[in-house]
Amino acid sequence: MVLFTISQATAHLAPLAMPYVAIVAVAIYMCAWSGGTNLAVFAVISKLTVEPTRASAYGYASMFFWLSSWLGTFLPPYLQIGLGAYMLMIWVFFAIVFLIYHLLLIPDTKKNSSEEIQAYFNGASQSDAVEMSKINTEEPGAPYALM
Repeated sequence: MVLFTISQATAHLAPLAMPYVAIVAVAIYMCAWSGGTNLAVFAVISKLTVEPTRASAYGYASMFFWLSSWLGTFLPPYLQIGLGAYMLMIWVFFAIVFLIYHLLLIPDTKKNSSEEIQAYFNGASQSDAVEMSKINTEEPGAPYALM
């Protein structure tokens, strides 16, 4: 986005070079997204899901992030035409909304296992989730161990 903004701000200075700068900006964005955020999503999904739902979560995450990446590269030129310098206010608005949503509605999952997180979202009490975690981490052959 920074390179896109710079290319739009300096377009009047070098009209012949700006199409190439825009292409390079999109390529850098796609490489950074593919090597950064995209890989982190799969690590987070593997940590937060249980085995039966993991394949579906990977599929939905892939679809959502490729679609959002396509929208992020397709819409800005049209928004620039329609909104001018205010086009990035849409992204600022959504960033603030998602930050508030995260801070107020997403529970703290630090130091919780996948089973505890799943139990929380399924409505189990905290003590039930802790007990389930203890059962799942006992030594093999111990009473009540799930195999």
